[in-house]
Amino acid sequence: MRDSKKIRALMILTLFFMIIGCGGTMHYKVGETRPEREFKPHQPIIHKQQVSVIQSNGKIKKKIDPVQEAYKYYILASLALSEGRIHKAKEWLLTAIKNDPNSIYLHKKMVIILKHTKDYKDAIPHIKKCIELDPHNLSYRIMLGDLYGITHQYELAIKEYKEVLKRNPGNEKVRLLLSDILIREGRYREALKQLNKLLKEDNDLGIAYYYRGRVNMQL
Repeated sequence: MRDSKKIRALMILTLFFMIIGCGGTMHYKVGETRPEREFKPHQPIIHKQQVSVIQSNGKIKKKIDPVQEAYKYYILASLALSEGRIHKAKEWLLTAIKNDPNSIYLHKKMVIILKHTKDYKDAIPHIKKCIELDPHNLSYRIMLGDLYGITHQYELAIKEYKEVLKRNPGNEKVRLLLSDILIREGRYREALKQLNKLLKEDNDLGIAYYYRGRVNMQL
């Protein structure tokens, strides 16, 4: 409980400094990944991108840095999440994404929250954006395949899992997921082919024998 209060106090302090002129960035390099459950923003830094502009009425107005705005709303989302206000957290995080639409970090956090609230279809565009920004990260394709499977879009799930296996044929988990969907769809011979590949790589994989037994009963 004490640690939770300290974290909340730190977030409030960070937000305060941002309001008086500090900002942060949440961009990551292409190919860089972070653990899914990590929910730590970068340390705030002073942004030199904020410049004054003269309006038509002669008044001076500061130009808003969208990345700084995104960081501010990310902090608000984190605060709401720490207080259990998950719907408010989604609202703030969506605003953060609107300000920084090319942040993989923000899109991934939105996917995690939407999966938690079982808004699986809403999560799909965000994970697609992650793939667009970092096409070589197969974990995003696996997540997209999972979301398609959960929402009963099996053909799309099969397509994503096959793409993953094309790039990483040794991924046991994905081959099992693909086999399971093929069985559900009644595509038993295709499933058997995948299961035989699994057992060729690991003949002690009990679950593959179980699935193969189910398939053989249908053939």
